[in-house]
Amino acid sequence: MRKAGFSAEARAARDATYAAAADARAAAYAEAEQRHYDRLAAIQRYFGQQVVSRGNPDAGHALAFVETVADPEGLYAPQPAEAAWNGVRDRLQRDQARGSR
Repeated sequence: MRKAGFSAEARAARDATYAAAADARAAAYAEAEQRHYDRLAAIQRYFGQQVVSRGNPDAGHALAFVETVADPEGLYAPQPAEAAWNGVRDRLQRDQARGSR
């Protein structure tokens, strides 16, 4: 194999370019990882779970993710305790009215 005859300056410029590209790649991965953790935390909070993720559930992109991707129609959002109790109370009253056993 033939060795490329780069000057010392060209090798230094190449090495600096590779280092900058590696730093940019590492920063992109770190940002993507943080956004993932933020989304996990937002999903955990939205579905009524204790937030155990190390992300920020209040991050704007995380809230937008939950609204547009995780549950766009709001079908799986936990109901407030009052609404759940009203449903139980109504069911008990219907059962009593029918004379259930």
